Amino acid sequence: MMLSVTRCVPALGALVFCLQPSFAGDLVPAADVSTPRAAAVSPLCGALPTQQCDPSIARGRAAGWPQVWGYLDMAGVFVGERMAPNGVPFDPLFVTSLNLNIGLMPNKKLYVFTETRFWAQEPGLGITNPHQGNFDFSKREFDFNVGLAWNYWDRFELRTSAYSAGNLNRGVSLTSPSGFKDGVLLENRYYFGSANVYDVSRLSFISVGYYPTKSLVGGDGAEFHPGLFARGYATYDIPIVRSYVYGDVQFIAVRYAKPKLLEFDAGFATRPFSQLENLEFRVGNDVTVDVESNTTRDLVYGAVRIGY
Repeated sequence: MMLSVTRCVPALGALVFCLQPSFAGDLVPAADVSTPRAAAVSPLCGALPTQQCDPSIARGRAAGWPQVWGYLDMAGVFVGERMAPNGVPFDPLFVTSLNLNIGLMPNKKLYVFTETRFWAQEPGLGITNPHQGNFDFSKREFDFNVGLAWNYWDRFELRTSAYSAGNLNRGVSLTSPSGFKDGVLLENRYYFGSANVYDVSRLSFISVGYYPTKSLVGGDGAEFHPGLFARGYATYDIPIVRSYVYGDVQFIAVRYAKPKLLEFDAGFATRPFSQLENLEFRVGNDVTVDVESNTTRDLVYGAVRIGY
């Protein structure tokens, strides 16, 4: 009799090696009770972000429809200014974000996505009701993006979406809503890295695209017709403290390829609780530069994010 090495899969799905007795003439391997592809390709598919997973496999998701994933985010803005869609800058107080994806085919082959952002403004004279107390805020902007994504080959993904950025109050008026920007974006993405494919916050990619229509607002508050688009998002794990750093760069040109807007968003994210892997805390800095008008706006924020 001798000892042979085989794989064992505990209840939580982490892959380990076990010693199993066998007879010298026995050439038949012990039965593999793991999921055939998942165990063979990626031995570590448990807690995030401290363990890496092969990004081509669905993690603990049913093979059928619907698969739902994304995150809910609540960020407080410590300091900074933002340009509203109607060309009037304001001082944000907080922003809530929702990223929602619904699979139409298994393993992210085809899915619908939507991203929304609600911006609130700091209270002030003539902006909000003075009788609302110390916790007063004013609704300021609502951004909405909805589209369809198709994983057409390997890690490449084709996306088409419609967007809208609208004022909730105080266009040129102090009381009435006015002004919005909307249009369509076509985008081709390539995903890289080893993060879980359903972990949107850690999923690195690069992309290029084009706005066939319609309008956006520049750093100087003037409307422009966008054209070429490019984006890169990357993360780097720091497993020893259950954290990672992230960076997001976006480029938007005036039609067709004249440089216009550059946005840099970078920061530090941590998921400190092993029993709450979907709970994340972020601190970051978002800088928007209008290279044409030579204006820069900077937002420093802290956020709480819940993934699902």
